[in-house]
Amino acid sequence: MPVTRGKYWYITSYFGLLIFVPFLNVIVNHIDRNLALTVLTVFFIVVVTLPVFLFNHGDPYNLLKGKDMFGLMLYYLMGAFIGKFELDKKISKKTFWWTIIICIGASWLVKIIIVAINQQKHLLLNSDFLTKNTFVAPTILLSAAAVFCLFPSLNLKRKTIKLVEFFAPATLGVYLIHTALIDAYLQYWVMIPGRDQMNPLLLLVLLLAISLLVYVACSLVDIVRIYLFNYYV
Repeated sequence: MPVTRGKYWYITSYFGLLIFVPFLNVIVNHIDRNLALTVLTVFFIVVVTLPVFLFNHGDPYNLLKGKDMFGLMLYYLMGAFIGKFELDKKISKKTFWWTIIICIGASWLVKIIIVAINQQKHLLLNSDFLTKNTFVAPTILLSAAAVFCLFPSLNLKRKTIKLVEFFAPATLGVYLIHTALIDAYLQYWVMIPGRDQMNPLLLLVLLLAISLLVYVACSLVDIVRIYLFNYYV
């Protein structure tokens, strides 16, 4: 029972989101552009950004983990407002690309600097403070919005679209299968012995290759399930 027992946090949170979607749609349909942008801006500053820089005093909104229904509701509203006010068409692609680059660069640069300071000064500063609350972190939230706005402008070939349509229905299945089977028995530290002494570039290539292998394998498993379900139903 992944919905009620919290076995898969995303399923639990997504189920809670679905319950509130009708209420969220009322907000989206009846709010004007200026008020929506004002509320989202204040929300981003007060709820998302300030707790990151005030981490020594704790997170007053309990969003540090970012894995909850509230985080999914934030993304739902963000996507809905982007669609309603056509922000993806009113802002240039170059701006979105720069947003992604700056957010990724800031996240990694801050991490590298803090790790270096910790090693030299023997401190215990949090090197992940920019992204410590996962997908509700400011850099992740902004880059996700930019990626979301870029996708409608992609000019994909028909073969690519067919490939996406083939694998997309199994995406949730990949999450469920890999969490239930692979994470439990085949963590990456088992798959890559001696990773601490390995060349970082080689480690990155191996992790990407393993991730791709896991994605393809789990996708094929769930695609079989989808076909069986369609056949019998």
